[in-house]
Formats: sequence, structure tokens, C-alpha cells
Amino acid sequence: MPECKINVEGPVPIVYNSYLVWMEGGSPSLPKADRADIIQVGKDVSVLVKWSQRGPLCYALDGYWTVGLLFEKMGSGETAYAPEVKARFVRKPDYENEVRINVDTNALGPGLFRALLFLRFASPEGVPLPIAGFADIGFVELYEARFP
Repeated sequence: MPECKINVEGPVPIVYNSYLVWMEGGSPSLPKADRADIIQVGKDVSVLVKWSQRGPLCYALDGYWTVGLLFEKMGSGETAYAPEVKARFVRKPDYENEVRINVDTNALGPGLFRALLFLRFASPEGVPLPIAGFADIGFVELYEARFP
């Protein structure tokens, strides 16, 4: 049976004030387990997500992608903030998709969060299809700076 394989490859970068902050997998000098990315509340932050689609079934599918982020606050409290974007499906194999998700750090507020990335596929009418994925991005600390 033909299939359309979706690969979310490599670390998922966060673009923060023109600096690229790798959110998954760390870097050679800073392994993931030994770090949390720290961002000031109120700063512009976006996550650049790239994924590829492969296989002959890509010619037959039609619909759109929903790509989003979930934030779980560590300790007490929950957050309902979950930004997402939609991208039209391109009907060809070996296509590289790319979306940018803007994150409103004011909506999250200060705290330590675990971030998850999700990827879902739906028909043009919005009916979910069995193509989906997720990735654990890791921890991010949001802080408020106050000066006397």
C-alpha cells in the first residue's frame, strides 16, 4: 500500500530576537538534559517548524496541516495558551514544508514550561485524517525583569 511519510527532522529551533535557540537536542556543548532556554516575558519569540512528506500517496491526498505548540507549566497552574498555524497541503512527494509559529510570551507569563510540538492533517472539510505526529521540544523558562 502506498504511504505518505512525514518526517520532522532535527532539532526544532526557536527564533528569539534574531538569535537561533535550539529547543530540542541541545548543542554539542550543551546537552538537552543540562539546560533550559530562558526568555524574557514580552520578547518576540517564534518557532520555525520544518517537515517533509514523501511517497506516492502524496499525489492523492488533499487538505491542510495544523501545526501547533502546547505549553505545560511546571508546578501549580495550567495554561490554555496553544498557538497554531495552518498550512495548505502541497500534492507532491519529496516536498519540504515550513511554518513559523509566533509565541505570545505575555499570554504565557513567567514560569517554567515544557513545550510540545504537534502536527495534524485534515481533509479540506476539516475532518481529521490518520496522519499526525508530535515532538517534545523541552523546557523553556520565561522570566519577568523588574527594575527598582
